[in-house]
Amino acid sequence: MRKTFPGYYHPSEADIVRIWNTAVFSFDANVILNLYQFSPSSRALFFEILSTVKERIYITHQAAAEYHAHIWDRINVQVKLYEAGELNGFINKLENHVQQMKEHPILDYVALSKFVHDTKANLSALVSDRTALKKYYEDCDSIRNRVADLFEDKVGPPFNEEQLAQKFLEAKIRIEKKIPPGYKDAEKPEPQRYGDILMWYQLMWFAQRAEIKNPLIFVTDEQKEDWWIIRGGQTVSARPELIDEMLKTASVQVLIYSSEQFMAEATTKLNIATNYGAIDNALSELKTIKRQRDDAPDETRSAKVLRRRVRKVLLVNCPSCFEKQLRISDESVACLKCGYRSKDPREAFLENYEHPPISFPDAITRPEISTCCGKELKLVFQEVDKDGIEGAFQTICFVCGAHQEF
Repeated sequence: MRKTFPGYYHPSEADIVRIWNTAVFSFDANVILNLYQFSPSSRALFFEILSTVKERIYITHQAAAEYHAHIWDRINVQVKLYEAGELNGFINKLENHVQQMKEHPILDYVALSKFVHDTKANLSALVSDRTALKKYYEDCDSIRNRVADLFEDKVGPPFNEEQLAQKFLEAKIRIEKKIPPGYKDAEKPEPQRYGDILMWYQLMWFAQRAEIKNPLIFVTDEQKEDWWIIRGGQTVSARPELIDEMLKTASVQVLIYSSEQFMAEATTKLNIATNYGAIDNALSELKTIKRQRDDAPDETRSAKVLRRRVRKVLLVNCPSCFEKQLRISDESVACLKCGYRSKDPREAFLENYEHPPISFPDAITRPEISTCCGKELKLVFQEVDKDGIEGAFQTICFVCGAHQEF
């Protein structure tokens, strides 16, 4: 059965060692982009791993293009954290909470107030010193140059126009049939929805044309079920269809890892001299990077990719008077007509999920639930008029109030 269904069977430890000793290592853009969010020690560890296998690394043209397109997105995440916009927000909330405890019979209000005041002052002093920010930008230049040096002459070719047109047609069919990878990007506009599929095609193209059929190790931080088998919220393994397709198409065995799995394995399989503390720190940072990516609002994480027009939502349906007079702002809602107010937007979200705030009479809507600001309180719907003419998709976040059309 193993020969018929190879994707469902994990290689033996001996096979894994053999693969690591001979494989070509290929990376998704999101893996290389982690370098811009790593601490210096974790960055050095990752570069050491890349340098150890520098004669055996390869990146597809699609992955390399996405890497260059999103460098500044990753840099800006770190700059935003450095400039303490989010930290100040947390401290301001803490300050407001402490103010409410002024008459508390147990807590020392004076001590708490002094702690918050000193913390704000220290944070302001740290941010006002631009030396660290300047150093980070210099580090980013160094990262970009070092990555370019490592992957010089290791980037695959793009598809020509004729090939690209054919691959787009094939990609549409794969998405319709939910053939991994890439079908979970179906809601993205064209051609962005085909990015993962093009990368996979280019990786198979490389494997097909290799004179020596070395195995592949592919590293990606994609987390969706079109790359991984996910059961009970836990990632079990790479999709067996991917393993099978690579073998059938290119006669090449492939192992697929996340960044966390790859770095943990690499230090032992490649005999990287380091201590467990450095590995643990790197793995912890990768979890933080993943969480930052997951928690980032859609409009800040992917606006450049989806080219959406973003603006604050105007008014939605009130769960009290049912009129389209409810304003959303910073995790609170207020009705301009009946005076309804709440700091919990869930009731308003449910009302608008059942009765989306349509723009014209007799419209048909197709509401769905999505995530924004780390919560499943984002409404996605499309209006279709009585003649069947489809309007734009719209999204409304009931936490931050962002309204998008695309």
